[in-house]
Amino acid sequence: MAEPLSIYVVDDDNAVRRSLVLLLASHGYQAEGFETADAFLATADLQRVGVVLVDLAMPGTSGEDLIDRLAERHSPLAPIVISGVADIKTTVRVMQRGAVTVLEKPFSQNELLAALEAALARSQSQETHRAEVAGIAAKLNALDADDRFILERMIAGSPIKSCSAMLNLSTRTIERRRKALLESFGAQSIGELAILVEKARAANLWAPQHRPE
Repeated sequence: MAEPLSIYVVDDDNAVRRSLVLLLASHGYQAEGFETADAFLATADLQRVGVVLVDLAMPGTSGEDLIDRLAERHSPLAPIVISGVADIKTTVRVMQRGAVTVLEKPFSQNELLAALEAALARSQSQETHRAEVAGIAAKLNALDADDRFILERMIAGSPIKSCSAMLNLSTRTIERRRKALLESFGAQSIGELAILVEKARAANLWAPQHRPE
């Protein structure tokens, strides 16, 4: 049986928070409420696929700051802002900071469910990407020094003969190891391999270790 999707409601208005938790639970979501952003950040599982419904104006850490904290921690949780006043300027600002959308109170059940569907899709996509990048990085970090060097030379476009001379290995051995690297990463070309490596670099999960010339 699939694990229920997590929806967190962060709002200092007790009536709003409780009604949302009950509504979400009635639709099969695993809903949990928090009175403050600080309490949410201290106790919630930030590495789960799910959604955070967050009010903007709260005591302590604001809703906008909470969105920033999720980004800093590379959380797959997708934020939806709920606000009593959601002007265009505020909406643009919070969406630029990572919110999926902004719902102005009072919003309808249909508006909420549609926003949740979009946010959950983004959360799942982010988690899938994170898992893919982590897998790529694990393979890269497991390479021995020679294979790391060969991979970097492949991506740089260096000829096989230069790798052969630097490593004191035959060109046939270099060719074989280049082919093995492509197969290991499931890449059909060096260009595709370079894209995979760049994903790990962009996530700061892998850095090349160049040999001196």
